[in-house]
Amino acid sequence: MTINEIIIFSKIFASVSGDRAVTDTEKKMATDVLNDNKSTVKDMYDLACAFMNAGEVNFIEGKIANRSRYQNVSGVVNLAFACELFLKLLLTGVQYDSKNHKLNELWKVLDSNHHDIADTIKNDVSNKLSSDMTFEKMLEDDSNVFYNFRYFYETETMKKIHNHPLRPQFLRCFCFSLNRICNQLIREIEGSNKDGGTTP
Repeated sequence: MTINEIIIFSKIFASVSGDRAVTDTEKKMATDVLNDNKSTVKDMYDLACAFMNAGEVNFIEGKIANRSRYQNVSGVVNLAFACELFLKLLLTGVQYDSKNHKLNELWKVLDSNHHDIADTIKNDVSNKLSSDMTFEKMLEDDSNVFYNFRYFYETETMKKIHNHPLRPQFLRCFCFSLNRICNQLIREIEGSNKDGGTTP
């Protein structure tokens, strides 16, 4: 991505978080960026949604009696990985360690580069959860769930997470909020693609 393309994406992000309207020219340029990166941006979004849905199914089906404790584990692992993919989608055009799974570290990069977007997500999650813990503390606690819980059956892993409570509520809220922003972003860009760059 060129510097100009990154600036255009930043303006699209600002629009999504309610700062200002995006011009037709900016939409057209953002569409070109999306088309150039379609295999990563759109596929990343679709894959994140698939993991989010898989995680949510675990908790819906989890209401069934005699559920396995591993059902909760697979739910949070899928949700955590979906959060990671949504965050990385929002970091399109930003330099970061793409192999990093830690949600709090990816979040810091997002907050540094797109503070308005981060604020929108943080406020959305905080308003939906009634907790004495701050958003930052919950994110810190659940930052490495994907890595720590995916091999739950291993002895060393069991020791590591023995004192880590499974709290799917935070990951669910965080995941859904990230999804809303990503979905809105892609719809903004794809909308301009359908009508040649004009606002419907």
